[in-house]
Amino acid sequence: MTIADEIVRLLRVRPAGMSDGALARATGAARHQVSQRCRDLSDRGVLVRDASSGVTINRLAGTHARPDHGATEWFAAGRVHSALSTWLTAHRWQPRGPEPGADLVAVRGDAVLRLAVRGYPGGAADVRATQWFAHALLQGVRLRDAHPADAVALGLPDFARYRVLVAETETSLRALRVGAALVDASGALSALAGAET
Repeated sequence: MTIADEIVRLLRVRPAGMSDGALARATGAARHQVSQRCRDLSDRGVLVRDASSGVTINRLAGTHARPDHGATEWFAAGRVHSALSTWLTAHRWQPRGPEPGADLVAVRGDAVLRLAVRGYPGGAADVRATQWFAHALLQGVRLRDAHPADAVALGLPDFARYRVLVAETETSLRALRVGAALVDASGALSALAGAET
């Protein structure tokens, strides 16, 4: 089990969250390693890092113990994750949270949906957005290989750059059976490029 896997496991049983120091003590890993893994998991939308109390508390996305009062932009990975969870629940899916390799997993009957979720870097960040899209796409391809019978999709905030990248890769996304779900600022969702949900 990796440090990241252990962090996710610990946060599942402690929904109120844990600090980097508490996670380091519980995992036996060095604090700087835990902090880096938590930042990586936050960038991927798996967890939310809340420093409003003066100490950074890590919580799994969608398990906020208190509202963040708008401190995070709508296009942050954690917000995209929450919007996708809300949409899935409204459409009779049961979100199960992150699992190894997938940022969000949902079940409806016998159907399983696995999502690679990313935020948007903000500002004039087309190059970084392209990199984030590429990482999500690679994660989606890995999910497709690992779970050939499941639906797989990318979960992204609805920005023009992501729409262009989805359009430019649409033929390949369809061939791979990897969908793309774009979430706008209101939480509305658009399914693009071969989504099978």
